[in-house]
Amino acid sequence: MELVASRCDACGEDITRGSQHDENLRRLAGRKPAYDGLLMGEELLALRRRHGLTQQATSRIFGKSRHTFSRYEAEVTYPDATTTLLLRLAIEQPEAMKWLADQAAVPLPSWNDSLESHCASDT
Repeated sequence: MELVASRCDACGEDITRGSQHDENLRRLAGRKPAYDGLLMGEELLALRRRHGLTQQATSRIFGKSRHTFSRYEAEVTYPDATTTLLLRLAIEQPEAMKWLADQAAVPLPSWNDSLESHCASDT
């Protein structure tokens, strides 16, 4: 399934704006019933892109290794029940994602939902 994102002209990184995140979640909704409530890899990728995060940064926020998070996104494995709850909370409540990131001392490059602030954090 193709997800929508924006490419920053200054740094070339793909990020997802708020409206794009909402569209991605709508696109994913049709695929979800076949997986009995499991978090889909695209949902996790959409979460990362929404906040301009790498797998490494995201794994620090959720207390997992980068390798484990990569496996979640590739749907090789799925998060345990506790991690699933935290991920769902972060997906549905952006303020919760911000709080979790702050607790892990991980900046959210796209918190202000602007490509300009994202690029400014790279300099």
